[in-house]
Amino acid sequence: MSIGNQSLVGRRALITGAGEGLGRGIAKAFAGQGASVAVCSLNGEEAEATATICAEYGVKTYAAGFDLLDDSATLDFAAESARQLGGPIDLFVHNAAVMPVYPIDSMPMAQLDLALNVNLRVAALLTQALAPGMKLQGKGAILYMSSGMAYYGIAEHSIYCATKAGLLGLARGLAMELAPFGIRVNTVSPGTIDSPMLNQFIEGQGGDQEATRAAFDVMHPRGRVGTIAEVAATFVFLASDAAANITATDLRCDGGLAVKGIQPVQK
Repeated sequence: MSIGNQSLVGRRALITGAGEGLGRGIAKAFAGQGASVAVCSLNGEEAEATATICAEYGVKTYAAGFDLLDDSATLDFAAESARQLGGPIDLFVHNAAVMPVYPIDSMPMAQLDLALNVNLRVAALLTQALAPGMKLQGKGAILYMSSGMAYYGIAEHSIYCATKAGLLGLARGLAMELAPFGIRVNTVSPGTIDSPMLNQFIEGQGGDQEATRAAFDVMHPRGRVGTIAEVAATFVFLASDAAANITATDLRCDGGLAVKGIQPVQK
């Protein structure tokens, strides 16, 4: 292995929540490094659009639109992804997530269950489905999208924080279990990212949108939020042989936010 080799040529990746934003960015970055990619989204047209972008790199692609709460559809997607890409999946990224925002005393149980299922349970379900193929190959990289919010609390986001912290524990336990089979398991915890989700949130706040965006930038130690490309590059590194000795690790790609904490701007 050459030092710093981040090629993913010959690898086969499955990425959830890849219809736009971070998921699409990760899929594109993987394809750019030579990996074949299978992507899914609740919106099938968005998943197809991501696959079309990835196919421009000359790799095999597969896209499907379905609800991850449907276990049968989720497991069918995993099996069909291996068939379409020509062999067992050896890179798995669980990026799909929902973020309910409620005070705990008015949190609808349906929203709590949705977050637990999409954010955490699906990660375990797909890992269970994909791990046997990785074991047969004697290699694999499993990556869960956690969040800086696994480290610091935000009012009315408690369930989201809990699910993202849960992914840290799931990854560490699985890393110990799967290490003898050559499978690495890690998480990535971004801070705020310049993405469609951020833009939709800012628009939903109304008022001075430029001021709201500026407040997010200032919150981060280096003075701006992260980019999709920066997070995607982190996933490429952890998926590649350059990270061969990294497992059971959370890589915070947050510009230092989790260490700084959320503080008032210093005048």
